[in-house]
Amino acid sequence: MVKDLVLSRTVAAAIGAPAGRCWQNAARAVLALAHDLPVVYVEGFITTDDGDVIAHGWVETAGSVIIDPTLADGAYGYFGGLRLPAERVEELDLELLPLAWRRNPTPAVYREAFIAAALAIVDGWDMPVWAKALLCRGLAGVDLRRRGYVRLMPEDMSR
Repeated sequence: MVKDLVLSRTVAAAIGAPAGRCWQNAARAVLALAHDLPVVYVEGFITTDDGDVIAHGWVETAGSVIIDPTLADGAYGYFGGLRLPAERVEELDLELLPLAWRRNPTPAVYREAFIAAALAIVDGWDMPVWAKALLCRGLAGVDLRRRGYVRLMPEDMSR
């Protein structure tokens, strides 16, 4: 998947995307774009060059293009988990996002996205492949937020 920086900036400006509201921004972007493009709302994780795995929300097109109105600039690794079509987004209360955190147990696709993001980070670590896989698999069975394995963007921490 490729992130479209120009479209991300354009959508961010069009919806007035505030910092720290990635899930709400993504949902609003889906609603704004759905009449012109086949898009889906995505809850998953991004990775940074600093080695962080961060819970995040964005938009994807049917052509596998990422539109990120919250982090319109910058390069990140995107690992999608929960995906919703535009017609489902229309029914949502945006203040109840992210959905994956409100489901018990956490959806398997969301946990798998975390494992993929974690593997991308530990791939550069100097340790055997089996140890990297075991480490990431071990994280799949815990509450990722409570144990501190996943952090929010700094602007989201006040929520």
